[in-house]
Amino acid sequence: MEPLNLDDISILPSLALRLPGYVAWQRLALPCSIVNDKIQVAVGTPPNPELEEALARHLGQEVRTFLADPESIRRQLRQIHPQQQRTVYQQPGRDPEGDEPTRISDEVIRLAVLRGASDIHLDPRPDGLHIRLRIDGILELERIVPTALQPALLSRLKVLAGMDIAEKRAPQDGRIRHRLSDGREVDLRAASIPAKLGEKLTLRIIGLGASSLQLEQLGFTPGQLGQVTGTLSTPHGLILVCGATGSGKSTTLYAMLRRLVAQGTPNVITIEDPVEAALPEVTQVEIESEKITFSDALRSVLRHDPDIIMVGEIRDRETADIAIRAALTGHLVLSSLHANTAIGAVTRLLDMGIQPYLIGATLRLSIAQRLIRRLCQRCRKPAKLNKGLALAFERGDLEGATVYHPVGCLYCAGKGYRGRIGIFEFCAVDEASSRLIAANAGEDKLDQQQKADGHQHLTYDGVQKMLAGLISPEDLLQLI
Repeated sequence: MEPLNLDDISILPSLALRLPGYVAWQRLALPCSIVNDKIQVAVGTPPNPELEEALARHLGQEVRTFLADPESIRRQLRQIHPQQQRTVYQQPGRDPEGDEPTRISDEVIRLAVLRGASDIHLDPRPDGLHIRLRIDGILELERIVPTALQPALLSRLKVLAGMDIAEKRAPQDGRIRHRLSDGREVDLRAASIPAKLGEKLTLRIIGLGASSLQLEQLGFTPGQLGQVTGTLSTPHGLILVCGATGSGKSTTLYAMLRRLVAQGTPNVITIEDPVEAALPEVTQVEIESEKITFSDALRSVLRHDPDIIMVGEIRDRETADIAIRAALTGHLVLSSLHANTAIGAVTRLLDMGIQPYLIGATLRLSIAQRLIRRLCQRCRKPAKLNKGLALAFERGDLEGATVYHPVGCLYCAGKGYRGRIGIFEFCAVDEASSRLIAANAGEDKLDQQQKADGHQHLTYDGVQKMLAGLISPEDLLQLI
């Protein structure tokens, strides 16, 4: 039996924690996921009935063992049970270095990072404090902390975030810098709000995973990728990325910046709230709302002779006006905007009070995007698209087409999905579209012009990815 490398396998850290650390290290065993009601356990020695029986006894559930590379098991155990790696044969007692709230808070942050979560939600409920992780856009319950521990755990996190623990009746914001067992540091943006059963606390994990992606990894088609790279090569103008909160706008903007930096050594300055990932060759300015606003920072940045400016988000008329005028006077400006469609970005700028002729003269490309769960390519199951779903996508001609559904296997932790992929909609502003925008012709006429230029709506891109077996029809239907 060829040992598997656990780096290729999705692991549920909360499941791995069900096996005591001293047992995991002594047996060199790591519970990974649940498939067909059996816990899949990686072991470093050839599986045998005695070992499976012992593991099942500790886990309280039937197990299935598979042989994995011993060193890959050790790498995972160092992250999941870091306190046990030097005392393999000693059963742990109470942690002498901290109390229960400290242990729980550190453990939850560690597991959230291991799972690739974007947010940690701590919600007070009648049966206790529910801790949930947002993974691939879906909230999953991680654990329920007894109500008696709720005040101490929330106070511990508020102290780390620099919040006032005595203030429980007003919303607060803060930030945590947490060091992981492997030496990495992770930033978390914290927000609290009073609720009926106690304070709700949400932690957003910043600067890991998706922020390091390149343009080629986001899910652009070859045509879309060519459109993006071509627009990035223009010396001036405005590029906008649109979508709701959590749709991956910052990830796309960072990927664009990496491409621009790789093309040469321009003077690139960003204005962000907060800075989500370090870009060594870029000057990054972080907004502190009580001291400086986006518009204040943007005015100052223009005095530093930038070639490229990235504004994290256009939120108001003043910021929009300065960004537009910067694009008009020879700068390439990248930013994000809350708009549902690519063409809707034009309407949003008009609503802010920007003159149509200024938008038409500066806007080069608007991209609307959404994130959708990517099917595990190892266990997806083929099926025929039924008539109802085909009509829901306004594509009756697709009835009977082959599509795929999630199943769940060892490699995707039994979820049926691995990561997320973007679906996109483009509004590329050529001379004809620029004239329509300047004349304030309206979304309908601009949409007709975009279709004549070959640009399609979000649903079209989603359907193409569905037919390619990357996403399921049910997930696409929920998104549109």
